[in-house]
Amino acid sequence: MKLTICLVTKGRYLFLDEALRSYEPFLDTELVDVILIDNGADDKSKKLLLDWKDRFPHLVSYFRAIENEPSGTPYFWEKIKSFKPDWIIFPGDDDVLVFDVFKSFIAALQNTPAISAYASSAEISYSWLDQKNRTIIEISP
Repeated sequence: MKLTICLVTKGRYLFLDEALRSYEPFLDTELVDVILIDNGADDKSKKLLLDWKDRFPHLVSYFRAIENEPSGTPYFWEKIKSFKPDWIIFPGDDDVLVFDVFKSFIAALQNTPAISAYASSAEISYSWLDQKNRTIIEISP
């Protein structure tokens, strides 16, 4: 069983670092790999993506579209399929993955190997850039 985290991003730099860091405990399991699809990101985001990929060269793949492809995942599907993922998740570039959910996913697969989909809950946090003060403000319900 292999889980593939597939991130399609246009490069929202303010969120990418935290999102990528949240994938790291998953990579430690050796049951997860990551596909980074740079969908026309700015240079700063591109560098962040490439630097992070270089930290995990055997587990992370990177593709770049110079121009943003608005259809996103469908446009890149042939590349994604070439990895033959068993399971795949498409988090947003501002999503932080919670490792405890992965433990539940593995347990569900062990208990019911024939399942073909798995869903989990999410915790919502709203963030935006305060243009005047140039700081990130977070509000959690």
